[in-house]
Amino acid sequence: MSSEQKPSAASTTVLIAIFGVAFILFLSLFVVFEGRQALVSRFGRLITVDGKIQVYKPGLHIHMPLTDSVKIVDMRLQGFLVPSERIYTQEQKNVRVDYYVRYVVEDVERFYLSTGASTLKANMILRGKINDSLREEIGKRQLNDVITGQRGDIMQTLRQKSHESARNIGIKVIDVRIVKLDYPMEVSQSVYTRMREARERMATMYRSEGDSESEIIRAKGDADVVRILAKSKQEAADIRAQGDAKAAEVYNQAYSQNVAFFEFMRRMELYNDTLKDNEMMLLDLKSFKVFDTLVGGQSAKKAP
Repeated sequence: MSSEQKPSAASTTVLIAIFGVAFILFLSLFVVFEGRQALVSRFGRLITVDGKIQVYKPGLHIHMPLTDSVKIVDMRLQGFLVPSERIYTQEQKNVRVDYYVRYVVEDVERFYLSTGASTLKANMILRGKINDSLREEIGKRQLNDVITGQRGDIMQTLRQKSHESARNIGIKVIDVRIVKLDYPMEVSQSVYTRMREARERMATMYRSEGDSESEIIRAKGDADVVRILAKSKQEAADIRAQGDAKAAEVYNQAYSQNVAFFEFMRRMELYNDTLKDNEMMLLDLKSFKVFDTLVGGQSAKKAP
């Protein structure tokens, strides 16, 4: 009975020892995933190697399970959005500013010493620094300059100043960008009213300038029309005069070839213009020289 119990007790002890070792080994291992780094503190002090703090890269690592504490630092791109910060301008008028920040951890040791490797604490510190810079930049500008003309300058200055101040906590600021910059609700309506009135004045000015330009163009067009018509009429008169002269020359040449015939044709045209509808006129053909000429010519041809 006792001989059978001894192997069983030994097996149990071995199993317990194995599980104990496995449990201690499990507690001694920690994993650092890609995009992160880790620091290990022992009794509240960071582990150092050759006087430098030991930074654990991604992979599987071992530490003392009961005395060591592992701090994981996310090295990936971080960011946060700050909605509706109310900031006063140079003339003590407030504006609402929404902005966001993008940053990465650059110095793990300094980041840990400044924030305890807490992203939330880092966000609070960085937000305070950027708010101070934002108040300084907006506070030395007029309201109209902040709203309309100098937003790009403000963002450029914010990026520069926030990058310089964030180095103290081991952070590199990638970007600071204003999402929205607007008047507060209590003054928005009056501002919009003034803007609308200004636009209406500009529209009225442009319309009056356009009407003036239109009158000038119309008057110039009318003058051009009169000038072109006068020139065209003069050219037409000249062409008509040349045509009449040419026609008169042709008529004279034709008339000189047979004077009696052309006199007969002119008289026929005169009679045609004189007689009305249904009127008749009896004429003596001998009264026309053309017939006398024709008759005289025929008689001369018949004489022996």
